[in-house]
Amino acid sequence: MILSNSRGFTFIHIHKAGGTSVEKAIEPFLGWQDIILGSSVYGEKINDAYRVRFKLDKHSSVADVEMVCGRKYVEDFYLFSLVRHPVGRMCSLYNFVAKVVLSWARHAKVDPASLRTGITPELMVQYPALKWPASRAFVASDHFCEFIRHPVLAQDKAFHTQASRLKSATTGEIMGEVFRLEDNAQWLSLLQQKLGFEFALPHENRSEPLVSAKDLSAEDQAYIATAFAEDFRAFGY
Repeated sequence: MILSNSRGFTFIHIHKAGGTSVEKAIEPFLGWQDIILGSSVYGEKINDAYRVRFKLDKHSSVADVEMVCGRKYVEDFYLFSLVRHPVGRMCSLYNFVAKVVLSWARHAKVDPASLRTGITPELMVQYPALKWPASRAFVASDHFCEFIRHPVLAQDKAFHTQASRLKSATTGEIMGEVFRLEDNAQWLSLLQQKLGFEFALPHENRSEPLVSAKDLSAEDQAYIATAFAEDFRAFGY
């Protein structure tokens, strides 16, 4: 998330929709009075402190910003966000969580086959990423099809619809300008004009592709289409 007081814009970072790339591209143009949570070296350092003190973090929603910072940052500032096709987004979430959990297992010399019994509450306290609902769903699932249907995954904000993360707490309407990640060739120059500076979009936070959209069964595609029907309608997917 970015709240730029110097340039008058707000960026809402939705999970697994290209937000890290946007934040790293924009960060060099921010001033001392601007806030970036997550993604950059500075943003990562203050992210936990802001979460504890102000209930704001890297993936705060429009409603969170509205309630904590005020409607100025939603209505008066130029607010924008990126969304992603729900199928690609769920594949990216699975790949990302797999990378986090399996990298930890290699580092801790834990056999991946014993993860379900090897991850204790004590380890979750020591390594907070292990207690993410998405991480717990990954550990408890043998395949992607089980992962997306695991009941604990529904507790993770990364499994919420993208539309829900962009709705005003007072009006219930989707706020700001929404760009589809897949269409970046069409909107990048427009966004540069809106922000007042030119930047290139890197591909950050890349995950090893354990699954991709072409690998999914028709049943899994249909399940995602139902779970994220709101996103399909709102963003024209």
